[in-house]
Amino acid sequence: MSNLFIEEKVNSFSYITFKLQASMYNTDQNFLDLKKSVKGISSFILAYTNASPELLLRARLGMTEGFNKLKKEEKIPIFS
Repeated sequence: MSNLFIEEKVNSFSYITFKLQASMYNTDQNFLDLKKSVKGISSFILAYTNASPELLLRARLGMTEGFNKLKKEEKIPIFS
């Protein structure tokens, strides 16, 4: 598994997860709060990287990029 591949996959996964959380927040604030979203993404990352330190660092970059991409696209109070 290449470093770039893991970063892209985590970027997409975190973007989709945060996007879902953000869209549901306006209708049901208990649906999936930010802490639960981060915990879910973190669990995915640990399983997907098999806890490899090098892959975890790349995955962290992907997660941050996914979050920042959504934050730029939408002005959502929960992300402030």
